[in-house]
Amino acid sequence: MLNSWLRKHPEAAACVNKTSSCVCKIPHDPIPHIGVGATLEGTGNEKPCVPGGTLRQGDKCAVKCKDGFETIGESSEQVYVSCPDGALLYPTEPLECKIKCDSGRMDELKKQVQASGDKVVEGKAGALVRCGSNRALFDGKKEGLLECTQPKDQSVSQKVGSNMQCGACMRWTISLSGSSYTHAQWKTVKFDGNANTKFEVAAVPMGSRYDPNKNCHVWHQETQLVLRAVGDPEPIVGLSCGNQLITIKDIKKSPRKCS
Repeated sequence: MLNSWLRKHPEAAACVNKTSSCVCKIPHDPIPHIGVGATLEGTGNEKPCVPGGTLRQGDKCAVKCKDGFETIGESSEQVYVSCPDGALLYPTEPLECKIKCDSGRMDELKKQVQASGDKVVEGKAGALVRCGSNRALFDGKKEGLLECTQPKDQSVSQKVGSNMQCGACMRWTISLSGSSYTHAQWKTVKFDGNANTKFEVAAVPMGSRYDPNKNCHVWHQETQLVLRAVGDPEPIVGLSCGNQLITIKDIKKSPRKCS
């Protein structure tokens, strides 16, 4: 039966037999699991690492920040996408990139924050938005990094992103439902954010930094479903593995006090 299937799928046969014609297909943009603002770069002379292209067995592509972007954090470890056996192997942790922001554009953002009655202070990582009394950012924090929202080559005036705008402090109650089952521990979730916080159910790679449970391999699942605030990769809570659909059935908010 296997030999019959391989005759109909010669590309798979090449990988089973480990011949030179075994290749991995690179998806078109956006390429999954490599992070926003990142792209692939060839590591050899042929540079085959382009969206929609192919990668030969044993080859790999370096993950780099695109022009106009820079790496978030201080990690110097190189990240790769590789083709070990006919299926692309993605990095466990995606390379995180942010838009480079020159002093002129940053000054423009600072003025917008201050015009809303909030403050801008200098931190170790750069300028920080600091929310005023009874105001918070979308993730419930009182301060967060101020960043550009448009690459420099775009002729669009800089605006403070919604995730960097302070708003009235709110307590959200999110009701969730699974297509196959709903566990009591995530059927109803409470989260402290602001009036503009939005939520989503997302699938993250099993075992990655953003997988809070790290047990989906037990059920042979490659993804973990999480609830998170839109714009924040950190999960609010881990849900089930990716063997079902989970939807947000209802959302309610109520004012809360925050210092």
